[in-house]
Amino acid sequence: AALQRALGNKPWLLLLDSLDEVPLDRRKRLVAHVNAAMKRFPTLRTVVFTRPPVFTGNYGLQHAEALVELPQLSCARTDDARARLIQSDSARATFNAFTKRYGLDRKAVGAADRCYYPHLSTYRDFFVVKRISQAGTQGAQLASRAHVYGFYLTVLLVKDLQGVGVLPKDALTTIDRMVQAQRPTPATRNLRFALPDCEASLPVADAAKKRGACERLMQSSLFTADTKPGTFRLRNQSLADLFFARHTAALVAKDGCDVVQRRSALFESNEVAGFFVGLAEGQRCLAQLTQTLCAHGGFAQHNYEQLDQGLPGGAKRLAVIRQAQAAKGQEPDLCVTALLDRLHKAARGDQGAQQAPDQTPAPALPGQ
Repeated sequence: AALQRALGNKPWLLLLDSLDEVPLDRRKRLVAHVNAAMKRFPTLRTVVFTRPPVFTGNYGLQHAEALVELPQLSCARTDDARARLIQSDSARATFNAFTKRYGLDRKAVGAADRCYYPHLSTYRDFFVVKRISQAGTQGAQLASRAHVYGFYLTVLLVKDLQGVGVLPKDALTTIDRMVQAQRPTPATRNLRFALPDCEASLPVADAAKKRGACERLMQSSLFTADTKPGTFRLRNQSLADLFFARHTAALVAKDGCDVVQRRSALFESNEVAGFFVGLAEGQRCLAQLTQTLCAHGGFAQHNYEQLDQGLPGGAKRLAVIRQAQAAKGQEPDLCVTALLDRLHKAARGDQGAQQAPDQTPAPALPGQ
């Protein structure tokens, strides 16, 4: 009432940022409050900034008058970024050779025949690939987007953890254990960590060394300070989705693909499904994942783009899709069939066009 008296009939604006990062149970209440406010105050206008929803068109906002979605970077925009943001000829040649070697320069056609690079479709992805293209010689594999991001985190940690006696792979395993210890539900969208969470998960015997390593890890490029003093969270939602996908893969390794159905609400978060199918367990459960995405009514184009971006390349991609087609079940489902058929058609088109990323080793890291 006080707010209504203060505003009178004046127009006012409510800005909501990162709605997709609000846990599902709290998000429903938040959206209900927004809907009620917009009904009660005719002069209120609400602007919501968020990643595109996977399962719904507008997150349940009842009075949405318009939806403005930023599309992926077009091929022309990505090429322009490459020219502007990689200024030396030698660095640009290194970037181009790297993307070609690992199949990251693959093009696709989206809505309205719009050309885009699935692995370079956002500025964040572009800078991730730019950073790892500078890393160096031979090493592990870069078979999928999940592995690209995993390697990117490793590159960052080589620098951030220098001198603390903890290898990047052990730091990533520690974060996996920290996530597991918090028992995230399918409705969880981000996690808060404190120093004791790291100390309980890092396999270092010496207490002083463990504390020093954890202090460095929580202050690394992977984390940012949270609003509550002494707590940290993963730096952005892409990293949170990556670790949720890794956590789900660990559950699948233990309990099988039924986990996908039980944790279906998790795949509402924008990038989890794409990261998940880049991991071996996600590839094994591709049939169940497509059924889950279709059952929740996600946009067909968004579902396709997630899986197309996340699946490994080359012969491995074709084999995974064929396995999912064979395992999709006896009951016909037009959505599942259409999604897998479209992925299969695209995979056959790519087959033989370039060296399969799963057959190409990734750069090794200094000191690894």
